[in-house]
Amino acid sequence: MTSSTTSSFKNLYPDVDPTRGLPLSVSERLALSLALAIAAYGAVTADMLIAGAGMAFTFIASVLQQHKTARRIRSEARTRFPSEDWAEHRATRRFNLGVLVPLWVGIIIALCAAGYWFVPPEYATPAAIVIAVLVALLAWFMPGISPLWRGKQTDPPAPEEDTDTAVMYFEKL
Repeated sequence: MTSSTTSSFKNLYPDVDPTRGLPLSVSERLALSLALAIAAYGAVTADMLIAGAGMAFTFIASVLQQHKTARRIRSEARTRFPSEDWAEHRATRRFNLGVLVPLWVGIIIALCAAGYWFVPPEYATPAAIVIAVLVALLAWFMPGISPLWRGKQTDPPAPEEDTDTAVMYFEKL
């Protein structure tokens, strides 16, 4: 990367650090996990209204995460400066998320299908609850979503207390 590109990036996006990703918050992970659990419960009990509501909640939870201001700015910066070393690309390469995420989703679908086909109707509700809890746990710990899969993040050193922020800015130029 040339110094002019780096300079342009720093001038346009001073608050965006490409080496540090934006992890999902606990509430975002919880919303996604609960939405998938609702969909799984509906799928196992063959209640398409509940399964459809769970899928709608999953869609809403996924879309609302993209509308946070920090994520929109980061997405725009990633589009304009693809040659930066983005943390998202490193995580995708390191964990092979193109394989792990579909595998995780396949496990979730297999659990729901097994519960639908092999559980007798009189045990459908308790089995659906157990499978919904398992699906919520799988979604909570899914690669790319859970912070457990992220490596250790080291914070940059804090500036000295007597350092002026304007001095810090001009030192970077």
